[in-house]
Amino acid sequence: MKIRFLLIFISLLGFQSKGQIDPEFISYLVISDLNSEHHSYLNEFEKKYGLSDSLIFYKTKFSLYTNQYDSFESLFSKCALCLKDTSFVNYSTSHLIKYSLSNTLRIWKIDSINGLGLARNSLLRRSYDLSVNPNLNSSFLPKDLSYHFLEYKDAYNKKAWVAGLLSTVIPGAGKLYIGRTNSFLGAFALNLAHGIIAYEAINKKGIKHPYSIISTGVFGVFYLSNIFGSVHDLKRVRNEKRKHFLYEVADYQSAGLFLYE
Repeated sequence: MKIRFLLIFISLLGFQSKGQIDPEFISYLVISDLNSEHHSYLNEFEKKYGLSDSLIFYKTKFSLYTNQYDSFESLFSKCALCLKDTSFVNYSTSHLIKYSLSNTLRIWKIDSINGLGLARNSLLRRSYDLSVNPNLNSSFLPKDLSYHFLEYKDAYNKKAWVAGLLSTVIPGAGKLYIGRTNSFLGAFALNLAHGIIAYEAINKKGIKHPYSIISTGVFGVFYLSNIFGSVHDLKRVRNEKRKHFLYEVADYQSAGLFLYE
């Protein structure tokens, strides 16, 4: 505790005349993973010199660095220096998108209204537009990312009614259509087993026998579940492929970008 405040005091004392944040001291705090001291330093600086553009910039960085995304968004909207730094905007959205797509969209909106608006041409933003409409031109994607996009596009272009129809004809076939091979085998075997049990019950005891009614009902439940499950799984596969594609783009875009240099 004493060391923390000693560091803060020495740094503030050294910049008393200029009233400027010490970037080297900030770097030391980051490298040393002294988040509590980092936070205290920024707060003490604000008490001593007030809230300047540079301080807002560093507080915004700190919120992002410590994954305080809600406070980050609030600070970002007031951060004039952030809005002038396209690399920072791109770095921010590359990390923020893994937390919340809606938050990322708001950051892009703030940048387009109050900033330079250059983020709209970033790899991640263009890839997001591509994920909304996969039929847009994707030639801008690097080869490393094209594969992930094509996976998503393939899932996007599959039809829910086709998945449902296939599962109606052959239980589990819809899951095979959407790429769930293991699910197909399980669904087919389960429906086949219950179908055989229901058929045997009706054949031996008659359709009006309670056991036949229960067996047929159980088979009907599994049969319908397999149809609706195929449709639901297609939506889930689309979301998974889309998320994976955007995360890969985010990692690609953030490579070489640093929050603290």
